[in-house]
This record gives sequence, C-alpha cells and structure tokens, in this order.
Amino acid sequence: KSFSKEDIAFAAQEILEEVLLSFLMKHLDEQKENSVNICLAGGCFANVKLNHEIFSLPATKNIYVFPQMGDGGNALGGALNVAISKTSKTHFDLPTVYLGPEYSDDQILSELKKNNLNFQILNPKNKAQIVSEQIAKGEIVGWFQGRMEYGPRALGARSILADASDIETIKRLNEKLQRNDFMPFAPVTIDTWAEKCFVGWAPDHVASKFMTTCYCCTDFLREKCPAILHIDNTARPQVITRDDNPEYFDVIKLYIEKTGNPAIINTSFNFHEEPIVMNPFDAIKCFRDKNVTVLVVGNFLVS
Repeated sequence: KSFSKEDIAFAAQEILEEVLLSFLMKHLDEQKENSVNICLAGGCFANVKLNHEIFSLPATKNIYVFPQMGDGGNALGGALNVAISKTSKTHFDLPTVYLGPEYSDDQILSELKKNNLNFQILNPKNKAQIVSEQIAKGEIVGWFQGRMEYGPRALGARSILADASDIETIKRLNEKLQRNDFMPFAPVTIDTWAEKCFVGWAPDHVASKFMTTCYCCTDFLREKCPAILHIDNTARPQVITRDDNPEYFDVIKLYIEKTGNPAIINTSFNFHEEPIVMNPFDAIKCFRDKNVTVLVVGNFLVS
C-alpha cells in the first residue's frame, strides 16, 4: 500500500507526541494536578502542536520553551556558561529576544537612495497610525524595525504584517512568498485581547510571547480572523505587551480599534525557505521582488 506525504507527516507527528509524552508522564505521574513548570529546549520543541500537548498534561502548570530552541541556542548557552563562571550570578532574564543587529535611519536612507526608491518620511508620533491604516486597507506590510529577533520566529522586528479578517489574504501571501497552500499563518494580538481569542490563555503564559505554543481559538476569533486558523481550530499566537515592543504594540492596538478585528497576521519577512531579512538591503530586495506591497523600514515608508 502506498501512503501520501500527508499520511507520513501525520504518522511522524503522532509518533513524536507518543514517545515524548510517554517519557514525560513517567516523571509526572506522581505530581499533583497543575503543579509543574516544564522548561523545553531543542529542535523538537519548535513543534507547537507537541508543546500544546505537553501544556495540556494534567500535572503541567506552565511551559517555557527557550525562544531559540534549535542549534542556535548553543550561542546564548555558551555565553551564559561563561557569565556564570566569571560572576556570582546564576539568573538571567530574557524578557524579549530583540538581540540582533539594528540599523540607523542614515544607513537605511543610503540604501533607499542607492536603489532609487520613492519614499515617505514618517513622523514617529503617527507612524503606528499610518501602518495600522495600511494593514486595514489590505496592504501587505514589510515591517523592519529596531534590533532583529534571535531565534526562528519573526516577532515584530523583521515581520510581514497583514489583515487576518479576509480568507483571501492566505492566497495572496502564498503567491507572494512562494509558500505551499497547507502552511498556516500565525496571529499576533495584544495582551488585553488575548483572553477573548485563545481558550485558556493567561497572562503568565510566557510561551505565547515567543510563538512557541498553540491554543484552541474562540468563536469570536474564528469569526473575525479566519485567515489565521489551523485546520484543527488552533492557532500559534504571539501575544505582546506594550513593554515588549511599544511601536509594534501600538500598530496592533490601533488596527483593532479601527476594525474591531482582534489580531493581524504576523509571518516572517522572507521568501519561503530563505532566511529572515536582516539588514536594509535584504528588506529592499524583498520589496523589489514583490513579496510585500508596502515597506516600512525605520522611519521610511516605501510603496
């Protein structure tokens, strides 16, 4: 008998969950319900469905997935090891993962001029308002701001932002990014709306800050934002607070106020199977290759 690639993928997922959950249950069987915090790292835990199943175990109180769960995590692990050996500190906070390079407006302007692009200079005071209007209008926005994210997830520094209320957005994005139809898109929302969107979400769910778990979606989110649903009625959200990233937060908040839709699509700023853009040159190349309709790079808007 022959099996489809979908059958094989489903079987691999089932086996992964069966093996890891049975291993965990051996250690959790004696624990009280809702009593254990579980820390996860390693490439398997890029799998948000697996993480959701671990989160759903009776003994689990909360999960933390290291935001660079793959081999790239070794870089920070090595740095922490040295820091611990040279100081008395054994605890280090990682409130966000904006640890990569950033570029000044002068550097960005130089690259825009080199490429002969027409641009509008944005006043930082009304930039969020303008960008939220662009998303509400149906533009696909390349959002390039501040220090790049550490890890595999785009978290609002090198992101593509788009309206999630129209199911047609999926088709448009897949064509522009050269993605396969079965690959889902993820939502981003702000902390004050997350409970209305994701079943069981709570403010201490740190994994949701880094897009490392999924949730069942509420009827409200399903109705308002159909473009971010997985086939099993889950979604892999990023939930942000204003302290995490004020400008990004304001874009989403203003969009929600304008439209009544509680989330937008946040996907990585790149073509499928290419790395996330890092510098202004990369962002401009993606814009010129038409994977976004509007580019907001630093305090410049290119359309």
